[in-house]
Amino acid sequence: MPRLTRGQTNSSSDPLYEALLNVQDENRRHVRRIRQLENRIRDLRRQLEDMREERDSWMERVTSNVSENYFQESRFERLRRERDSLRAQLQNLIDNNDNNHSINSRLNNNDNNNDNNNNNNNDNNNNNDNDNDNDDNDNDNHNHHGASSRVTFA
Repeated sequence: MPRLTRGQTNSSSDPLYEALLNVQDENRRHVRRIRQLENRIRDLRRQLEDMREERDSWMERVTSNVSENYFQESRFERLRRERDSLRAQLQNLIDNNDNNHSINSRLNNNDNNNDNNNNNNNDNNNNNDNDNDNDDNDNDNHNHHGASSRVTFA
């Protein structure tokens, strides 16, 4: 059916002709709306495809980040355990060093006590020697006064 315009009408009083023109106008509006909807659907499909690509990209990043976080947490836990172990070893060394100082201190005290005891023994021996010398002098004096025996001390 050829497209008619209002200017081509033979008789504007013909109701069927007017109805036909109205239907044609309405059909044109519907066709225009359908084309708009088709264009909008095409745009939405493009957006949907872009969003799917973006989603896939995000999923890859998230998966990668989750894996990286898992490895980082695993590494962190391993390093934390290693740190705790090293702290314990250091504390053991400090404790052993303190014990060694304590033992060395006790040994030094024992050595000092032994030295003091030896010094005291030497002093006592020297005193005994001096006493013996004095006794010898006394004996010598007694000998001069007529004593005949000499006394020695060990």
